[in-house]
Amino acid sequence: MDDPRKPTEKLVDVSRDELLFDLEFGMKYQDGKARQRAAVDAAVATVARMIAAHLERAGYVIKRKPPAMGHSTPGSPGYKGRLTE
Repeated sequence: MDDPRKPTEKLVDVSRDELLFDLEFGMKYQDGKARQRAAVDAAVATVARMIAAHLERAGYVIKRKPPAMGHSTPGSPGYKGRLTE
């Protein structure tokens, strides 16, 4: 039986900038709609930096799935581009 704790896909590390962006986005928006006024942006950015710093000090490693390959990317299934010889 497969161990559910082991991911089946290769995961990549998340940079600090990506983590900050995602934390800020999650605090500012819900379902793609703004939840707060623009005046709160500074507070949201500060809280996101504090959370990221705490996770870093605590030794957390954040990972994510790699970006999906585009349908016309060479090497992807179904790529019908020109072959080089």
